[in-house]
Amino acid sequence: MRAAVVALCLQLLLAVAALGAGAAPGRVLLAYPVLTTDAAARPSSGSVALTCACVDAGINSPACFSGVTKWCQDSAAKPDMKVCAAMSGFINKQDFPSGMVVARFLIDTCKVKLPVSPSACACLEGYDTLACRSAALNACLLGNTLCPATVFGPEALADSQESFNLYVDRECGANAKLAARIDMNFTGVTKEQFQLNYAKGVAAALAQIVQVQASEVTASRIREVIFATGPAAGRRLAQAADGAREKVLLTTYQVRSAPQDAPTIQGRLQDAAANANAGLYAALQANGVPLRPTFSFTGIKGAGGSSGGGSGGGGGLSTGAIAGIAVGAAVGGLLLLAGIVYLVLRRRKSKPNPAYEANKGKAPAAAPVEVAAEEGAVPGGKAAGAAPAAVSDANGAGQPRDA
Repeated sequence: MRAAVVALCLQLLLAVAALGAGAAPGRVLLAYPVLTTDAAARPSSGSVALTCACVDAGINSPACFSGVTKWCQDSAAKPDMKVCAAMSGFINKQDFPSGMVVARFLIDTCKVKLPVSPSACACLEGYDTLACRSAALNACLLGNTLCPATVFGPEALADSQESFNLYVDRECGANAKLAARIDMNFTGVTKEQFQLNYAKGVAAALAQIVQVQASEVTASRIREVIFATGPAAGRRLAQAADGAREKVLLTTYQVRSAPQDAPTIQGRLQDAAANANAGLYAALQANGVPLRPTFSFTGIKGAGGSSGGGSGGGGGLSTGAIAGIAVGAAVGGLLLLAGIVYLVLRRRKSKPNPAYEANKGKAPAAAPVEVAAEEGAVPGGKAAGAAPAAVSDANGAGQPRDA
């Protein structure tokens, strides 16, 4: 019986090892809740059926745009022009009321059942994934600020991108296995040029630096802003300003990894930033990106599950170890200082007083005795019945006081 149990355990271990060997190396697989549709109830013919491409491929997909356009132009289908106007407004302006109308229409028309708690963290695995589309449809239905960011990704409006980044920092650190967020600002390139020529190269360079698959590095923000330059205003952000202007492309990338690898990844990013970003620029050049952006990164709170570095080299002390050493050194220094102060005070207290030693053994001198000057006088020279003495108040003014 015991031998059979041991054999069964060995078989299970071998099966798990085989599954692990077949999985893609370094890939973090997560299960997020996804939407479902009733295929039998949703429209299968006519131009209105084409609008369900917005559910199947995403609202920001060409198939969605094409399907909605054909439906809105099909007079025989009697399209709802309020929905058509809302779809146009949402795609062009990304306004929340229009997004709510579009989401409600797609849910009702395509017979969509949303999961109980879809997570926008799923969009870090790709904006075209079913889990991200589920979160996007839910966010738009609720009028949530994450709606444009989950639908349009890096092309979303700045406010929604910032809300998404805050959400990622707060909710996705341990859940989505985020190791770091990287911010880079590029000059001399437009958003269109960047997305066409350099976006993939930048992601590949970052993946090369941190030694993960390119699929684990995703862009969460690509935003073009204009800075107005001038001696009076210095350097300030301006949407429309007179004088010289400088376009800056703000980008944010997320790096995903297993929790135990997060400290190692953050250490590799620190190495890339050394010597004026020499490591970063070399990786960009090797991946066909001749640009030199500013570079900063932030370790995501809760990403590191252990105090040591992950596999693949990296070495060095973790952030927790460094903090522990710093706190220990500070406490030790305070204890040492307290000991020195104690010894000095004790030495002063035990040192003999010269005046005391000189008078030691002698009789104390007699204190002077006051003699009343006349009958009725009291010690101190104050005669009975004399006027009350003046007492100085806080401001120095004399105030009478009863004897």
